Amino acid sequence: MEDFITLTKYGEPQNVIVRRSSKAKNIAIRITSKGAELVLPLKVKAEKGHNFLLSKEYWVRQKLRRNVTAIPKDEDKISILGKSYDL
Repeated sequence: MEDFITLTKYGEPQNVIVRRSSKAKNIAIRITSKGAELVLPLKVKAEKGHNFLLSKEYWVRQKLRRNVTAIPKDEDKISILGKSYDL
């Protein structure tokens, strides 16, 4: 069972996965194609990680918005090695 925190301050609820790591030395927020992840070192209290994430909620939401990939239109073209191809 994965732990998660739900961000609610700036818009629609957004779940952030919380993961413990023996390799992590600092609290980190990772933005991936699957969403956001809060990485906590083993010795850090969950409350400290939760407060850190809440203080960075606006930043997390900005990064997640930028991470949405554009869906190409039928008439779009892509250039590869100088040649143009229809999508």
